[in-house]
Amino acid sequence: MKVRTNNLVQFDWNGPADGGIRGTVFVDGTTNTYELDDIDVVEVLEYALTARSKDDLRTFACDSLECETTAADDLLDTLIETGFLLPDDHENFVAYRTWMDKGWQRALFYHLRTRTADVERPTPPDDREETARSGESLEPPSATARDGPRLDLPDPDELPDESFRAVALRRRTHRNFSGTEMDLTTLSTVLHHAFGPVKAVFDHLEETPLAETEPGAIRRAGLRVYPVVQRCRDVPPGVYEYDIREHALVRIRTFDTVETADDAVTDAAHRQNHHTDAAVSLFFGSVFDHDQRWCPKSRGLRNSYLHVSEHAHRLVLVATALRLRNFVTPALKDERIDALVGVEGDDEAITYLVAIGE
Repeated sequence: MKVRTNNLVQFDWNGPADGGIRGTVFVDGTTNTYELDDIDVVEVLEYALTARSKDDLRTFACDSLECETTAADDLLDTLIETGFLLPDDHENFVAYRTWMDKGWQRALFYHLRTRTADVERPTPPDDREETARSGESLEPPSATARDGPRLDLPDPDELPDESFRAVALRRRTHRNFSGTEMDLTTLSTVLHHAFGPVKAVFDHLEETPLAETEPGAIRRAGLRVYPVVQRCRDVPPGVYEYDIREHALVRIRTFDTVETADDAVTDAAHRQNHHTDAAVSLFFGSVFDHDQRWCPKSRGLRNSYLHVSEHAHRLVLVATALRLRNFVTPALKDERIDALVGVEGDDEAITYLVAIGE
């Protein structure tokens, strides 16, 4: 029987303080993590990327690790028992071939490692049971402190008296806009109704001890919004942050022309130009620092993306109710959009774009 290195092995090179290396193995529907006694074991696993007989691997281990035959056999038995080495015909090499062939290997590791995560009420990573879990509130993310001019938005209009069903059935994604300028009250109305629930969540978190906080409120709060104004009356073309609490725009940078604003969004969106001639393109920031506080397990990244999508599609419905078109995409060039809106991409990253206009 020939064996080969499990194609679903992932190493953590930043392991324990003593410098150990951890290897996580996925096999037969379960995930297990082990500490490697010697980094030279990786050399054996590299050699076994091609299917080898146990005799072949024993000889290689003896030569590369300079160990006795008995020690080499013990090592190989351990690697087979723990799933680092699998039979050449094991299901792992067939079931996930499409993921591998399509270049989704990193995504596959994350998908599998978070499938069976424990789903419990969020607990702060420092487990301050007598404070954070009882008396303290969880501070929601504030608008970033910026030096740019601040524009207080006018009072919003009410939404048209129309059923949710009618709006939802009329909702479409569009790939062209008319280039019509949006008035400031319309922009105010869109932002107010789209993100009013987020403001309510912010207020709830500030006023409520964490032990009494509604879990959904915590999850929906990890958000920042960056409108790129292209065509809006009384607002210079530029990049802004929307202060959800204060219903105001804070300028980050300006553009000389609307065409320059269009080009900036196109460049950040992998050269997609479907938003060209839109009035405003809104970028959504996932605040990972907030999300990690309420969900310290890595499965929380799924929720970060899910809740940004929730906010984005509420914006789409508000725009649809106002007879505005929309275009949505998560396909963004990270380094370009980070530079455009002024985030670092670590504690916060831009994960969604919604363009609106007539």
